[in-house]
Amino acid sequence: MALVRAFMTHGHLKSDLDPLHLDQASAEMNLQSKYAHPTAELQKLVDYKFYGFSESDLDKKFHIDVPDLGGLLSKKKDWTLREINESFT
Repeated sequence: MALVRAFMTHGHLKSDLDPLHLDQASAEMNLQSKYAHPTAELQKLVDYKFYGFSESDLDKKFHIDVPDLGGLLSKKKDWTLREINESFT
């Protein structure tokens, strides 16, 4: 559940929100960006390995039943770790 919650709160960090690669350009020019965000530190929260899972756990099934959560979780209750990882990234 902690992994699912991490996807809900930090999943956007895996998205490409900088299509112009301004962060990279700033780094190459040795400029400090006041808009930089700590993505490297937070991205580990949306990695299943951070929670002690390994590749051998990807096809393990999990029952997630949280009635108050909507979205994908309201449509399905039984998930493999692989499905969770692919659906939320």
